[in-house]
Amino acid sequence: MSFLRSRPGTIVLAAVTALLAVILAGRPWITGTVDDAMIGGSLQSVTGTDAVTGLVALGLVILAGSVAAAATRSVGRRVAAVFVLLTSLGMAALVVRVLLDPSGILGAMTASATGRTGSLTADGAATVWPYLALVPPLLGLVVAALAWRGATAWPLPSSAYDRPGSERPGQRGERVATDWELLSEGEDPTTDAR
Repeated sequence: MSFLRSRPGTIVLAAVTALLAVILAGRPWITGTVDDAMIGGSLQSVTGTDAVTGLVALGLVILAGSVAAAATRSVGRRVAAVFVLLTSLGMAALVVRVLLDPSGILGAMTASATGRTGSLTADGAATVWPYLALVPPLLGLVVAALAWRGATAWPLPSSAYDRPGSERPGQRGERVATDWELLSEGEDPTTDAR
Protein backbone atom coordinates (compact mmCIF):
# COMPACT_ATOMS: atom_id res chain seq x y z
CA MET A 1 0.00 0.00 0.00
CA SER A 2 2.93 2.36 0.59
CA PHE A 3 3.97 2.07 -3.09
CA LEU A 4 0.52 3.21 -4.17
CA ARG A 5 0.82 6.34 -2.01
CA SER A 6 4.16 7.28 -3.55
CA ARG A 7 4.66 9.45 -6.63
CA PRO A 8 5.60 6.51 -8.87
CA GLY A 9 2.69 4.47 -7.55
CA THR A 10 0.24 7.24 -8.34
CA ILE A 11 1.62 7.57 -11.86
CA VAL A 12 1.42 3.79 -12.39
CA LEU A 13 -2.21 3.79 -11.23
CA ALA A 14 -2.98 6.66 -13.62
CA ALA A 15 -1.26 4.75 -16.45
CA VAL A 16 -3.42 1.70 -15.68
CA THR A 17 -6.47 4.00 -15.76
CA ALA A 18 -5.51 5.34 -19.20
CA LEU A 19 -4.73 1.85 -20.51
CA LEU A 20 -8.11 0.55 -19.32
CA ALA A 21 -9.84 3.46 -21.04
CA VAL A 22 -8.04 2.62 -24.30
CA ILE A 23 -8.88 -1.08 -24.08
CA LEU A 24 -12.52 -0.56 -23.13
CA ALA A 25 -13.11 2.08 -25.79
CA GLY A 26 -12.55 -0.43 -28.59
CA ARG A 27 -15.17 -2.89 -27.36
CA PRO A 28 -18.83 -2.97 -28.48
CA TRP A 29 -20.84 -1.03 -25.90
CA ILE A 30 -24.28 -1.12 -27.48
CA THR A 31 -25.93 -3.76 -29.64
CA GLY A 32 -29.42 -3.80 -31.07
CA THR A 33 -31.59 -3.52 -34.14
CA VAL A 34 -32.60 -0.49 -36.14
CA ASP A 35 -35.88 -0.30 -38.06
CA ASP A 36 -35.10 1.40 -41.34
CA ALA A 37 -36.02 0.71 -44.95
CA MET A 38 -32.52 1.54 -46.13
CA ILE A 39 -30.62 -0.91 -43.91
CA GLY A 40 -33.46 -3.21 -42.89
CA GLY A 41 -33.82 -4.60 -39.41
CA SER A 42 -30.20 -5.65 -39.16
CA LEU A 43 -28.17 -6.06 -36.00
CA GLN A 44 -26.03 -3.01 -35.29
CA SER A 45 -23.36 -2.29 -32.69
CA VAL A 46 -21.62 0.81 -31.39
CA THR A 47 -18.13 0.77 -29.90
CA GLY A 48 -17.09 2.80 -26.90
CA THR A 49 -15.07 5.14 -29.10
CA ASP A 50 -18.19 5.96 -31.10
CA ALA A 51 -20.50 6.21 -28.09
CA VAL A 52 -18.11 8.32 -25.98
CA THR A 53 -15.66 10.03 -28.31
CA GLY A 54 -13.52 11.52 -25.55
CA LEU A 55 -13.04 8.45 -23.34
CA VAL A 56 -9.45 7.76 -24.37
CA ALA A 57 -8.56 11.45 -24.24
CA LEU A 58 -9.94 11.77 -20.71
CA GLY A 59 -7.92 8.74 -19.63
CA LEU A 60 -4.78 10.39 -20.98
CA VAL A 61 -5.70 13.65 -19.21
CA ILE A 62 -5.84 11.71 -15.92
CA LEU A 63 -2.36 10.35 -16.65
CA ALA A 64 -1.06 13.83 -17.50
CA GLY A 65 -2.60 15.25 -14.33
CA SER A 66 -0.85 12.66 -12.18
CA VAL A 67 2.48 13.45 -13.83
CA ALA A 68 1.86 17.16 -13.23
CA ALA A 69 1.07 16.45 -9.59
CA ALA A 70 4.30 14.50 -9.23
CA ALA A 71 6.42 17.21 -10.85
CA THR A 72 5.14 20.27 -9.00
CA ARG A 73 5.05 21.64 -5.50
CA SER A 74 2.21 21.72 -3.00
CA VAL A 75 -0.11 24.21 -4.72
CA GLY A 76 0.49 22.70 -8.16
CA ARG A 77 -0.25 19.25 -6.78
CA ARG A 78 -3.55 20.39 -5.37
CA VAL A 79 -4.51 22.07 -8.66
CA ALA A 80 -3.58 18.90 -10.58
CA ALA A 81 -5.57 16.78 -8.11
CA VAL A 82 -8.68 18.92 -8.63
CA PHE A 83 -8.13 18.70 -12.39
CA VAL A 84 -7.92 14.88 -12.21
CA LEU A 85 -11.03 14.82 -10.01
CA LEU A 86 -13.07 16.89 -12.47
CA THR A 87 -11.81 14.83 -15.41
CA SER A 88 -12.82 11.60 -13.65
CA LEU A 89 -16.28 12.96 -12.90
CA GLY A 90 -16.67 14.02 -16.54
CA MET A 91 -15.61 10.59 -17.74
CA ALA A 92 -18.12 8.93 -15.40
CA ALA A 93 -20.90 11.22 -16.61
CA LEU A 94 -20.23 10.31 -20.24
CA VAL A 95 -20.31 6.59 -19.47
CA VAL A 96 -23.51 6.91 -17.44
CA ARG A 97 -25.12 8.74 -20.36
CA VAL A 98 -24.53 5.66 -22.52
CA LEU A 99 -26.00 3.39 -19.86
CA LEU A 100 -29.13 5.54 -19.53
CA ASP A 101 -29.98 5.79 -23.25
CA PRO A 102 -28.40 3.02 -25.35
CA SER A 103 -31.26 3.00 -27.88
CA GLY A 104 -30.96 6.74 -28.53
CA ILE A 105 -27.21 6.50 -29.07
CA LEU A 106 -27.59 3.47 -31.35
CA GLY A 107 -30.21 5.32 -33.42
CA ALA A 108 -28.06 8.45 -33.70
CA MET A 109 -24.90 6.51 -34.62
CA THR A 110 -26.73 4.45 -37.26
CA ALA A 111 -28.27 7.58 -38.77
CA SER A 112 -24.84 9.18 -38.91
CA ALA A 113 -23.34 6.07 -40.53
CA THR A 114 -25.99 6.12 -43.27
CA GLY A 115 -25.40 9.81 -43.97
CA ARG A 116 -28.56 11.13 -42.36
CA THR A 117 -29.16 13.63 -39.62
CA GLY A 118 -31.16 13.06 -36.48
CA SER A 119 -31.86 9.61 -35.11
CA LEU A 120 -33.42 6.39 -36.34
CA THR A 121 -35.83 4.24 -34.37
CA ALA A 122 -33.64 1.71 -32.59
CA ASP A 123 -33.92 -0.97 -29.96
CA GLY A 124 -30.53 -1.15 -28.28
CA ALA A 125 -29.09 -2.52 -25.08
CA ALA A 126 -25.83 -1.87 -23.30
CA THR A 127 -23.32 -4.72 -23.18
CA VAL A 128 -21.08 -5.42 -20.19
CA TRP A 129 -18.33 -3.08 -21.50
CA PRO A 130 -19.86 0.27 -20.51
CA TYR A 131 -20.38 -1.08 -17.00
CA LEU A 132 -16.71 -2.02 -16.89
CA ALA A 133 -15.92 1.44 -18.27
CA LEU A 134 -16.98 2.86 -14.91
CA VAL A 135 -13.73 1.44 -13.47
CA PRO A 136 -11.35 4.02 -15.06
CA PRO A 137 -13.25 7.02 -13.59
CA LEU A 138 -13.25 5.33 -10.19
CA LEU A 139 -9.50 4.76 -10.46
CA GLY A 140 -9.18 8.40 -11.53
CA LEU A 141 -10.88 9.44 -8.29
CA VAL A 142 -8.31 7.37 -6.37
CA VAL A 143 -5.50 9.05 -8.34
CA ALA A 144 -6.98 12.47 -7.46
CA ALA A 145 -7.12 11.56 -3.77
CA LEU A 146 -3.54 10.28 -3.81
CA ALA A 147 -2.33 13.43 -5.58
CA TRP A 148 -4.17 15.61 -3.04
CA ARG A 149 -2.58 13.66 -0.19
CA GLY A 150 0.78 13.87 -1.94
CA ALA A 151 0.65 17.67 -1.84
CA THR A 152 2.00 17.50 1.70
CA ALA A 153 3.33 13.93 1.93
CA TRP A 154 5.57 13.73 -1.13
CA PRO A 155 9.02 15.31 -1.05
CA LEU A 156 9.59 18.55 -2.93
CA PRO A 157 11.14 18.42 -6.41
CA SER A 158 14.83 17.68 -6.30
CA SER A 159 17.59 20.03 -7.29
CA ALA A 160 19.42 17.16 -9.03
CA TYR A 161 18.74 18.70 -12.43
CA ASP A 162 19.68 22.29 -11.59
CA ARG A 163 22.54 23.70 -13.61
CA PRO A 164 25.98 23.57 -11.98
CA GLY A 165 26.88 26.65 -10.01
CA SER A 166 23.29 27.62 -9.35
CA GLU A 167 23.98 27.76 -5.63
CA ARG A 168 24.62 31.40 -4.79
CA PRO A 169 26.19 32.17 -1.45
CA GLY A 170 24.50 34.93 0.49
CA GLN A 171 26.18 37.90 2.14
CA ARG A 172 27.05 37.44 5.83
CA GLY A 173 25.30 34.05 6.09
CA GLU A 174 22.02 35.11 4.48
CA ARG A 175 19.83 32.40 3.03
CA VAL A 176 19.58 32.70 -0.77
CA ALA A 177 16.52 31.45 -2.62
CA THR A 178 16.96 28.46 -4.93
CA ASP A 179 15.85 28.53 -8.55
CA TRP A 180 12.74 26.53 -7.61
CA GLU A 181 11.82 29.10 -4.99
CA LEU A 182 12.40 31.97 -7.42
CA LEU A 183 10.12 30.31 -9.98
CA SER A 184 7.46 29.85 -7.31
CA GLU A 185 7.67 33.56 -6.53
CA GLY A 186 7.22 34.45 -10.21
CA GLU A 187 10.83 35.43 -10.94
CA ASP A 188 12.88 34.08 -13.84
CA PRO A 189 16.10 32.57 -12.43
CA THR A 190 17.69 32.44 -15.89
CA THR A 191 18.02 36.22 -16.16
CA ASP A 192 20.94 37.97 -14.56
CA ALA A 193 18.86 40.93 -13.34
CA ARG A 194 18.19 39.63 -9.82
